[in-house]
Amino acid sequence: MDEVLARRYAALVYHYKPTAPWIKDVIFSRLDSHPRPVRPDAAYFLLVNLDQMLVVPYAGHIDPGPFENVFHYGDYTIENMRPKVEKGLDIVLAHLSNVDEISAHQIMLAIDSNWAKLGLLFGWG
Repeated sequence: MDEVLARRYAALVYHYKPTAPWIKDVIFSRLDSHPRPVRPDAAYFLLVNLDQMLVVPYAGHIDPGPFENVFHYGDYTIENMRPKVEKGLDIVLAHLSNVDEISAHQIMLAIDSNWAKLGLLFGWG
């Protein structure tokens, strides 16, 4: 990856304000202990997608606008989403033990390869 673009992704990660205050700790504790090097685009991809595609739809505040019944989804809260996010991240990262480096593209491939497991975990159709 181009050095300037890598620094830009790193800055995006640094300044990102997640919905769940624990999400950066969850991601970086796992990435720091992963045996493969992690590119900044991968960290940003995980941060944005775990936050905006899992935490917010399941447990975050959503302004209903013209839609009814969007205030809650089951019994999910920001706090009780953490174990599911951790398990989902572990599933994805376990698939990346043999890559040269972890990129956003590698994460997308790992998600695709583990879609059935992730679907069971998160209740996706």
